[in-house]
Amino acid sequence: LCVIGYEQELAELSKYIPEERCSRIFKRPFDAKYIAESLRLVAEVATENRLGKRILLVDDDPTFLKMLQGWLSDKYRITAVKSGMQAITYIANHMPDLILLDYDMPITPGPQVMEMIRSEFDSSAIPIIFLTGKSDRESIMRVMKLKPQGYLLKSMSKDDIVTAIDNFFISND
Repeated sequence: LCVIGYEQELAELSKYIPEERCSRIFKRPFDAKYIAESLRLVAEVATENRLGKRILLVDDDPTFLKMLQGWLSDKYRITAVKSGMQAITYIANHMPDLILLDYDMPITPGPQVMEMIRSEFDSSAIPIIFLTGKSDRESIMRVMKLKPQGYLLKSMSKDDIVTAIDNFFISND
């Protein structure tokens, strides 16, 4: 809540609404520019809190990227890239809280992308969960040796994928 009022009005309001519920309290008379800037900052913080975690999606399938982006964008700030090299370039300037990485991509496959991310000091601690269609034992074992934070299959339901990501953040906060 953001509240504007004269001293007496604010005192009356405090009988019904605890002060800690108010994000900002502005006493009259006020400076409109100051209030506008303050409200803009309040809105930014609220958006940041609502969409606080940043997820980088890395997949060469634009249809799957778009679908996954739709599933997750209500809860998270999503950036989607179509190749491992685009992911590496993105990470050079941005630090996501989680990378969802496809296994099977042309030019630079997911395991190689993960090795590249882990080899750089600045990005080595970024959590990576593979989200892929590769379900054969050999592929899974190869990736698990790299110690990702998870391995999800694209064939899982929307709810299962979203729940797995939610649970990852809950257990790592």
